[in-house]
Amino acid sequence: MDILLLGGTAFLGREIARQFLSSGHSVTCLARGSQPAPAGTTFIKADRDNADALRSVARTAWDAVIDLTSHPVHAVRAVGELSSRHWVYVYSSSVYTDFSAPEQSEAGTVHDPLAAGWMPDMSQFGPAKIACEDAYRAMDQPVTIIRPGLIGGWGDWTGPDVLVPDKTQPTAILDVEDLAAWIVSCGT
Repeated sequence: MDILLLGGTAFLGREIARQFLSSGHSVTCLARGSQPAPAGTTFIKADRDNADALRSVARTAWDAVIDLTSHPVHAVRAVGELSSRHWVYVYSSSVYTDFSAPEQSEAGTVHDPLAAGWMPDMSQFGPAKIACEDAYRAMDQPVTIIRPGLIGGWGDWTGPDVLVPDKTQPTAILDVEDLAAWIVSCGT
């Protein structure tokens, strides 16, 4: 399969690329290139903040596109400019407004979507991710939307220590390799 990974050079994206490659798939990573792309991938340096960032990959009919963006304008452009049999958008549990009770369902209350195309700062992370999800849900194609919680593992730039939001709340960390394996299975 021909996989387009929008990202692929940092923590989760790098592991997704590695696992697609180890499963025998062809992987193209389109990213800013702040870190090297995994060996074996085709790397296309592009900053998705630029309107023409997807031009070099827009003519290919991809088997799957995996998107990790936090900026709504990136998701809107991907949906409008790319062709794929299947899409996977990796989201975040930060979209939920209330974390006071453990084991909430995915039907929990979420933030209102960010109206702007760009996330101005991290305080708008949840609303920005909702706006990205809305862009993917609006298209008439198969899409898998994944909302992982805290991710840890090899390559985590935050280091070995984990800041737990509230000691009275149970906290689970999802291993980056396990999450990437699930994303690969969703994309194939």
